[in-house]
Amino acid sequence: MRIAISSDKPDLEARVGSRLGTSKYLMVIDLRTMAVEAVPNSGASGQGSGGIQAVVMAISKKVDAVLTGYCSPTAEKYLTANGIEVLTGVSGTVAEVVQQYKKGDLQKHIGVVRKPESRGSKIDRLTLFHALKNSSNQFINPI
Repeated sequence: MRIAISSDKPDLEARVGSRLGTSKYLMVIDLRTMAVEAVPNSGASGQGSGGIQAVVMAISKKVDAVLTGYCSPTAEKYLTANGIEVLTGVSGTVAEVVQQYKKGDLQKHIGVVRKPESRGSKIDRLTLFHALKNSSNQFINPI
């Protein structure tokens, strides 16, 4: 099982990001192997479409759950439509949240837990194309 946790720094001791779309990183953790990957969120600059870009990253990294402080209804809709569980209201360090999730403690203490919907309506191709195009620009035109 793979989870993604929003974060403003690329390490396990970083605090969980307060908003999925504006968090600078998605920390992708494989709970079986405990492998960690810090994936930069190119939409975190606040220029718009940050939430959708985070959604595209989560889908492309094949995560089973996204944990964050807040997730917009639109981003949540696309995540759950792609079979990804969304947990909001999460706080603490990334490492603490991973341990709480593994123990099943988050579901007991988090205010909102949303289960994935059916995989019937996926993110549309045009939205995916634009998000990937915007994300790829970070590699073409580094700041």
